[in-house]
Amino acid sequence: MNPAVDAGVLGLLRLGRLSATSLLVDGPSAARNLPALLGTGAQVGLHLNLTESFGQPGLCLPLRALIQAAYLRRLPPQAVRDAVDRQLRRFQALTGRLPDYVDGHQHVHQLPLVRDALLEALAALPGPRPWLRDTGRPRTAGLPWALRLKARVIAGLGAGGLRRRARAAGLRQNPGFLGVYDFKGGAQAYQAWMSLWLAQCQDGDELMCHPALGPDAADALSAQRQAEYAVLASARMADWLAEYHLTIEGAAPLQGTDMNSPYRALTADLSVSPQLQPADMRAVADAGFKSLIINRPDGEGGAEQPLSADVLEAARAAGLQARYQPVVSGAITAADVAEFGRLLHELPGPVLAFCRSGGRCTQLFQLAQEAERNQAQG
Repeated sequence: MNPAVDAGVLGLLRLGRLSATSLLVDGPSAARNLPALLGTGAQVGLHLNLTESFGQPGLCLPLRALIQAAYLRRLPPQAVRDAVDRQLRRFQALTGRLPDYVDGHQHVHQLPLVRDALLEALAALPGPRPWLRDTGRPRTAGLPWALRLKARVIAGLGAGGLRRRARAAGLRQNPGFLGVYDFKGGAQAYQAWMSLWLAQCQDGDELMCHPALGPDAADALSAQRQAEYAVLASARMADWLAEYHLTIEGAAPLQGTDMNSPYRALTADLSVSPQLQPADMRAVADAGFKSLIINRPDGEGGAEQPLSADVLEAARAAGLQARYQPVVSGAITAADVAEFGRLLHELPGPVLAFCRSGGRCTQLFQLAQEAERNQAQG
């Protein structure tokens, strides 16, 4: 979007405080930092834009006019479909892949006619289809009434209709949505809202944020974006994650690639998985894996999470080489990355790594690859 926002997103991804980011394909800095972004292993989604003009061709209206035209059924269907198709093609041209998910700038992806064109376009895509942001189940307990109202207004602009159509099309969505506020109050207010959001966050929820690292005179939200970054990067954020037993993971369970198999292949020699039990180890060995890496710290998931010692014992009994490398979600260090890379070189493949959802293992692998590339170039 701009250099400050790009720096903020990349900084938080490297800290493990974000798991995904949305790409505004017509934005002035869309291509500038893509190699660094793709190297983080984060999910990258299409930020569908029909309201912000960057000189791009096709449909672009002020938000109020777009909403009115959508609900009065006055948007030209072909123009909407052309805009969606063009942005999907540009996303693929920039990244070399399909988006992991789709959301909308000012949540336009859920509007009538827009959502229909989007679902038609996604149905024509090859391979696993992206998941879709659902704004319609906001978690707002404890927030001021004005913020609860804003979240409900956003949801009321089409989330229910999108959800029904997405379900019929077999597309996944996030179960809950957090992060809606008034972009006021600096770090003090954002810290208060963050604490409330995290206290009620559930498995698979999406928490939206808008950080930036450094000022941008042309951005009216610059000061508040910087406040968001300060809170998200803070030690207090790590304390909240531990206090509420939360981990910042990718949305892999929402993607079609995980619907038929508990393991997700990253390479021919490495796959990742959500939490496994001691009883799963025989099936892991039967699937052809030779080694296992456990990246989820003991106790992270409470009493229901099996102890790593029990998993290691079962893995070795099944003939697997197994290692316990606990990594705290949202606090991945350079030492964590180096150790993960060392284990991949040491252990016989194929290797299966697991954490809560597989997202942390994926991020470790991508960061280890980036470190190896930087070392080779240096």
